[in-house]
Amino acid sequence: SVEAKNIYGVYEPCFTFDSQTVSTYSGKLGKRRTRTVRTRNGSRVETYIDWFFVSGTITQFFDDVTIAASDEFSQKSYEKLKPFDLNTIKVYSKDYLQGFTAKHYDKDLTSCWRDAKDVMDEKIRAHIIKNYDCDEVSYLNVKTIHNDVTFKYVLLPLYRLYYRYKKKNYNVTVNGNTGKVHGKAPVSWVRVLIAVGLGVLAVSALIFGLYCLDSAQYASLNSILLL
Repeated sequence: SVEAKNIYGVYEPCFTFDSQTVSTYSGKLGKRRTRTVRTRNGSRVETYIDWFFVSGTITQFFDDVTIAASDEFSQKSYEKLKPFDLNTIKVYSKDYLQGFTAKHYDKDLTSCWRDAKDVMDEKIRAHIIKNYDCDEVSYLNVKTIHNDVTFKYVLLPLYRLYYRYKKKNYNVTVNGNTGKVHGKAPVSWVRVLIAVGLGVLAVSALIFGLYCLDSAQYASLNSILLL
């Protein structure tokens, strides 16, 4: 059975980044086409790639690119539980920690910024390719400059549920901001959510913790961003 005593709340650390990007690019893209080729026995249809070169500059603003900073709460875990409504962020107060465990970050600011740039780079590349009618990419070189970069250190509310059912152990994680559920369950999600307590979720749905980083960490980030 699912018992409430197996449920606990935890705040998982993340960094969020905003950045105004300017990207220049050049590449070789291809459009898949078909043509009819005559043969001794008649004809056949073959597929070929019509290659063309592209180049240009695009600008894109990224708002709250979120990078998980805990070994236990990985980026993959975050992707499965998002979205979190970051418009409901509250300035950190110890009162929010009542009944919750708060984790400290394992990945520092520098590492998370590097991961955030990788996320932005991937989206920039996808945006460039989407602008062209193409099926293949031979190569695409992109150089991006980041301007007006800001960041926040946030604690995201989660509920974790561990239970045993028919001699098997199950783990379920609930987004404490939206109620989204991830995990394996032999029973309906409705019963799991009832066990978690929708009333508790509703009360804490708007709670995010925001820590202020010390000046040394802030200076460290500035030295990276301004290069």
